[in-house]
Amino acid sequence: MALLPLAYQELGELSPEQLRIKALQAASALEEYASSIRQMFNAEKQPMVVQMEPNRKVNGHQPKSALTLLLESNGNEYYDESSESDEWC
Repeated sequence: MALLPLAYQELGELSPEQLRIKALQAASALEEYASSIRQMFNAEKQPMVVQMEPNRKVNGHQPKSALTLLLESNGNEYYDESSESDEWC
């Protein structure tokens, strides 16, 4: 559910308003899931602020997106690990 807005955006088949609604639904589902995990383990939410400029290089390297890292970790057959960018094959 969390990656659906990104997938729909890649497909380019939804209007900006439809994408916004999908993003809101995904964010709400993630917030509910995080809340249930915090309740289950009696863990309070800790404020965390991380800011990073888009396309900013860290130590001379372009950081990988969360989607790229997920695809790599799952051995996605459609992701070319030899590629220097975050593009689909």
